[in-house]
Amino acid sequence: MRGRETADEIDSAAFGWVARLDGGELDPEQNAALASWIASDPRHRGALLRAEALWSTLDAPLADKPTFVHPIPQKTGGMWSRRSALAGAGAAVAAGVAGVLALKPTEPSLITELGEVRHLPLADGSTIDMNTQSRLQVAMPPSLRRIRLREGEVWFKVAKDRSRPFVVEAGDVRVRAVGTAFSVRVLEGGAEVVVSEGVVEAWLVGAQDRVTRISANQSAVISEGASPRLVAIEPLQVERKLAWRDGRIDLDGETVAQAVAEFNRYSVRKIKIMNSKLAQERVYGVFLINNQNDFVSSLQTAFKAKTAMSGDYVTLY
Repeated sequence: MRGRETADEIDSAAFGWVARLDGGELDPEQNAALASWIASDPRHRGALLRAEALWSTLDAPLADKPTFVHPIPQKTGGMWSRRSALAGAGAAVAAGVAGVLALKPTEPSLITELGEVRHLPLADGSTIDMNTQSRLQVAMPPSLRRIRLREGEVWFKVAKDRSRPFVVEAGDVRVRAVGTAFSVRVLEGGAEVVVSEGVVEAWLVGAQDRVTRISANQSAVISEGASPRLVAIEPLQVERKLAWRDGRIDLDGETVAQAVAEFNRYSVRKIKIMNSKLAQERVYGVFLINNQNDFVSSLQTAFKAKTAMSGDYVTLY
């Protein structure tokens, strides 16, 4: 049986669709096929948006080529045009994309779907790794590099440029770096920052006088109503926390409840625990983020857990 599509396979198919769209309007049969392809996997829509952004730069001068995905116009009438079809080959799909990308039209946007992890370059030479269900906007004016992280988790490898500070906005949290590597994860009422290289400064809007410096191998949660607390973490632990960049979940003594919460970030099918003792057991091992079955099987073996499947849930007893 064929396994789950790889990211490369999805990107290849997306570029194929963009090439067809660039050749002219699709006929009804092709429109239906495109709609079916978009609906068959939540990752397809994001891949199509990225492919369109790259395709649109092929005829532009190299210095002017954008790196990012822009919001896409809606259908204007008649058959689907090349750009409107990229938002989805059907009114419902187009409306869904429009809702996801209802951002400032002047700032390019990037998104990842459920279970999708992407590695992408930025125009200044920095790179980003986007975790599942992340959404951000990018602005690169001459004096500032600004990222608005709307949701999810992103790791940044920042190219050094002291004349252009690199600032990440996550709700009311601000994180500033010049040349360093760090992750930001949006939390309710704040954000978690983990630094793997260099130093960053973090603060809350309205409290710029209370800046927290976070150095390599440290993490901190910045939120309203609580003082930031720096936590020292070993380099190996930093790599474990960032294992999602390679499509892995690295467990080293987390509780079953914590592990389940992590797996549930990547899958439509959610795991529920119906046994409080099982929830507090400790688990160890490295798993692929898209292989929930291996994790559940390990719990069955290690703790004699019983499972029941119903709809989009796996229940552990």
